Amino acid sequence: MRTKRFLIYCLLVLLALPVLSCDRKEPTKVSFGYQPFGSNLTFFVAIEKGFFKEQGLEVTAEQIISANDAANAVVNGSIVGNATVPLNVVLNIEENQPGLMKIFMVKATSREVWSDYLLVKKGSSIDSISKLKGKKVGGYPGSAQQVLLKLILKQFMGEKEILGIEMPPNTQLQGLDAGQIDGLLTYDDLAITALQNNVAQVLAENPICKYVVNPFYGFPYVLSSSFVRGNPKVARKIRDAMYKAADFIKTNEEESRQIMAKWVGTKPEIAEKVNLWAQVKAEDVDKASLQKLADIFYEGGVTKKKIDTSSLYLTEGDLK
Repeated sequence: MRTKRFLIYCLLVLLALPVLSCDRKEPTKVSFGYQPFGSNLTFFVAIEKGFFKEQGLEVTAEQIISANDAANAVVNGSIVGNATVPLNVVLNIEENQPGLMKIFMVKATSREVWSDYLLVKKGSSIDSISKLKGKKVGGYPGSAQQVLLKLILKQFMGEKEILGIEMPPNTQLQGLDAGQIDGLLTYDDLAITALQNNVAQVLAENPICKYVVNPFYGFPYVLSSSFVRGNPKVARKIRDAMYKAADFIKTNEEESRQIMAKWVGTKPEIAEKVNLWAQVKAEDVDKASLQKLADIFYEGGVTKKKIDTSSLYLTEGDLK
């Protein structure tokens, strides 16, 4: 009789194990990375307006200046995601170690809303892009940004006449003002600061979407794939909080700009003038345009393999 009871007890324990495993508690405290750029406004709004807390999450904001360092932190599990990782970095990781990141939202510019400018020094006699032939034109460091710069300039000159110069953001305006470069492709509050301070004048607005690809899906928000697999409920909460922040920006632009100024450390008058990037949810992304940009990077040598981007998106299936 005792043996029978013991066997019944063991059977009940075994039957309960799947239930116990399904009830595993997912974390409520996570670290999420960011870079202090105005285009990352969705994350700043989600923190400031308490949208993560509404989801029952305590999110620690980890400032990581380098996008490459941020991507590595996502891959090694130091942070669960980042706002944002440049598409070329996502592609480089995907070609070497497939399946490590999921895109749940993308910052985008278009013919209607842009944040990129081709600038020249204030008072410069250069009044058309074609006059940059053989001139030094600065742009952000990295092969992807240099590919974009060259594709813009190739519309107006031969490839041998293009002289692109890689410049970190903190040296761009000084270099332009000092005459170290003749033109500059730059973004966001840096461009507006140059115009406000009479350091530069606009040679071309929105050159990327005009001359390369429209819309421009250059900067995805990402989550760690392993984190999503292990914590789908928390991943959904992070995504939903960020989606709510993206919707908030559309209807509360003035307050959102104030939040931007706080997190980026820029002057309020600069934050008021910056064009706000579109914050596009994964399901609303023009997949063909993002694939086209990935193909452009492949053709420009940014990636060695042609990447099929269709598997990179976070889906409802991933969150079950």
